[in-house]
Amino acid sequence: MPSAPDYLAYQLVVRSSLPIPGAIALAPLDPGRARHVDIEISEGPVVADAAARRAGPYHLFDKQVIFEARGVGRYRCTGGAITIARVDGADDAILAGFLVATALPICLWLRGEFVLHAAAAWLPNAAGAVAIAGRSGSGKSTVLRELVGLGARMVADDSLCLRRSAAGLEASGLAAGYFLGAAPRPFHELRRDQQVPAAPLAGLVILETPRSHSPVGIRPLHGVSALEALLNHRHRARVPELLGIAASQLGMLSAVAARLPIHLWQRREGAIALAPSELDFLAGLSGAGALQ
Repeated sequence: MPSAPDYLAYQLVVRSSLPIPGAIALAPLDPGRARHVDIEISEGPVVADAAARRAGPYHLFDKQVIFEARGVGRYRCTGGAITIARVDGADDAILAGFLVATALPICLWLRGEFVLHAAAAWLPNAAGAVAIAGRSGSGKSTVLRELVGLGARMVADDSLCLRRSAAGLEASGLAAGYFLGAAPRPFHELRRDQQVPAAPLAGLVILETPRSHSPVGIRPLHGVSALEALLNHRHRARVPELLGIAASQLGMLSAVAARLPIHLWQRREGAIALAPSELDFLAGLSGAGALQ
């Protein structure tokens, strides 16, 4: 039986028996390649300990988090592995959707990473990528599609891992495509030249909902407001609270909030294409040239 393929996800090498939408497939050149995470579908059940701490669909015990997707399966997550017990009848596309949306972010939190509920794109000639945060349905993937259409390269669609580096702040995600459309949302794969697995982060914008009937509104956040914006847009925020790591990350987040330009962005109701003023703002934030 052939071995499972390797993928690049959040700058981690992941071996998975289940295809990962958005992850970059790696050529099987090095059988000794170091891997960070192994993903497999289990033949047996994944059982949650009755004494486990719970927060919604998440169970924590013995440094593991089990996520239960009702009618789909259970995902046992550690910092180095995800084991999936499939519910009878659940197909691979549904399993992979929950893997991308929830199980992989849980794995990142277990590794001590910080995960933002955001897309990100690296605009042409820019100094760094722009992260686009917002609640589900706020339009992150729509903005991402518009930017890619203007020549930007995609870093992430819905979950963004932030890591501090000597050069500043690095953003990484699943760069090979995005989900957009009516439920069940179809996956749109991108060409390799439209993908970038990691990028320095130049700024963060947060899409406000509900949208406005007035002209586009953009305003900066500073100090406590910027820190609150980062905390409020963590991806699967109950997981770091359940793990007890939220307080230990406040120092890093305070430094990020103090140095990273963060803005609230309210788009016009019904708008899809980016207005010239929005393009100018994003280009200025990232240090890019004109995008029109």
